[in-house]
Amino acid sequence: MDNGVLVRVPRTPKTHELDTWILSQLHNLIADTRKHMDNYDTQKACDGFVTFLDGLNNWYIRRNRRRFWRKEVDADKCSAYETLHEVLTTVCQLLAPICPFITETLYGYLVGEDKGSVHLTYFPEPSSFLLNLTVNQKMRDLQNLTNLGLAIRGREKLRVRQPLRSASITIDLDESARATLTEELNVKEVHTISDIAEFVTITYSPDAKQIGATERKQWMKTIIADAKAGKGILLQDGSLQIDCPEAPEGKILLAAEEFETIYTPKDGSTISFAGNAGYVIGLDTTLDEALTFEGYARDLIRAIQDARKEIGFKVTDRLQLSLFSENSILTSVLGAHGALIEAETLCTLSEIK
Repeated sequence: MDNGVLVRVPRTPKTHELDTWILSQLHNLIADTRKHMDNYDTQKACDGFVTFLDGLNNWYIRRNRRRFWRKEVDADKCSAYETLHEVLTTVCQLLAPICPFITETLYGYLVGEDKGSVHLTYFPEPSSFLLNLTVNQKMRDLQNLTNLGLAIRGREKLRVRQPLRSASITIDLDESARATLTEELNVKEVHTISDIAEFVTITYSPDAKQIGATERKQWMKTIIADAKAGKGILLQDGSLQIDCPEAPEGKILLAAEEFETIYTPKDGSTISFAGNAGYVIGLDTTLDEALTFEGYARDLIRAIQDARKEIGFKVTDRLQLSLFSENSILTSVLGAHGALIEAETLCTLSEIK
């Protein structure tokens, strides 16, 4: 019972951090949806679902694939399935007034058509017991850093399957968060640096159009000149403070969306940086032979998996696979990563020479 509201008690204790996070996000969504629906603002209510479902699909479900596909039906696997079921049924209840027909159908699939209509269930109530601000912030940090790291890969034309040596960040993460970021960005290690000025020259590029639409346009020359010279203080919330004696309080504030931070590598630096909204991350983009061969192995795994799917083999089918190449790189890749390829693709490999 939470403030007079009956809280659904899960059958399996929720000890996995991702379960804790998605339930916390769900009850944030419940609170926001109730507030917007009470104000008859269905547009804002729907906006919250877009953000929530993106996190559910692209973070919770994707990060939990190994738990869902595990052969052993243990407490951890049950927790993952029970959590996902609770989230989906609750989302159906929240969306029922807006999407009455599709939610009725989905709710029937989830709980059984003999269990009654979603429209006859109580509208969900938020539980402060299930809100976890610490886990919410941790996942927010990870998602923002991951997005920035992937943006660097795109900018440098480095495919995600190509392993990199390291990622450098400017905030402290616990061990599990570092392991997650290592996996998401496909790097060998993640370490924290205190001063990125050792590696890059930092300047800023203001959005003149946005700033010009405000009273700050009268100080536009000062804003642009100081920003391009790298002057200013980047605040914790991601905004940029620029000194301007003529302005009120002697300073001008630019919101995070009103400027872009430019990180220009210094001579000899091999780290490419990106930043946004107070988050900064750098990737070491140099490749040696070992990293390159591991990248080839991961490409080969993807090609084999695609071929399995196209031919129509079951996920659990074990196969005998013969490979042929006109150069010696294949032999080196199989020598270094043959066991990984076999484990990931359920194939027994042999090379035709």
